[in-house]
Amino acid sequence: MMYFVWIKGLRGPTPQKWTRFEKDRGREYLVGWEIPPDLEHLSLRQLAALFPAPPINDDI
Repeated sequence: MMYFVWIKGLRGPTPQKWTRFEKDRGREYLVGWEIPPDLEHLSLRQLAALFPAPPINDDI
């Protein structure tokens, strides 16, 4: 099982693939999805098109 997550990066949301879902990995987790087995082969760019980054407001 794999997960596609967006974390807060220095220049905005950054996509990553995780093999285990762990919110506390030293980076600010924004949102994540379990990747269906038939989509696990997709690149980060392709997954980002399917699961867009959440809006971020740094003013809050």
